[in-house]
Amino acid sequence: MRKLKFAIVLPIAQVLIASILLLWADRTPVPPHLDYYYHPPAWLICKGLNAPAMLLLVPFGGNWYFVPSMPILGRGLFLIFVAVVWYLVGRAVDQREAPRPAGERRMVTVLALQFLVLTAGGLLFYSGWNELSGPITTAVGAFLTLTWSVSLIFLSGRELVRIIRGLAR
Repeated sequence: MRKLKFAIVLPIAQVLIASILLLWADRTPVPPHLDYYYHPPAWLICKGLNAPAMLLLVPFGGNWYFVPSMPILGRGLFLIFVAVVWYLVGRAVDQREAPRPAGERRMVTVLALQFLVLTAGGLLFYSGWNELSGPITTAVGAFLTLTWSVSLIFLSGRELVRIIRGLAR
């Protein structure tokens, strides 16, 4: 019997969910007479669900609330990054039974990657916390962002502690 491959299923499912939420957000009417830029709740939920993908958009002209301004390319880039993030999550879930010991050459790469994940978790925590206090908030979107941040901080911190303990032996 074949085992379910999360590295394949999760990206496909999340790109479909993100596409549906983006279409829903596009069809949401903007309330009249607002003194701030309106973000539909569907967009804020999509952004929270795929928070690491928003960080990956920054070098391409995106920010925490907007994908890059290129009409079709901005959305396409967002969906590609959603697939990449969820592929990495699925791959990590698929490989959780058999962790590989870090060799000498791989140790630097693992440390750099864990510090990068820790930094991403910190940025997401700052963004999610900031979103809760701002005028534009959807509690669900902010909660999803904070969940991502706590997960990334916890997982990278745990791995860094394991590495440090292994070096101390």
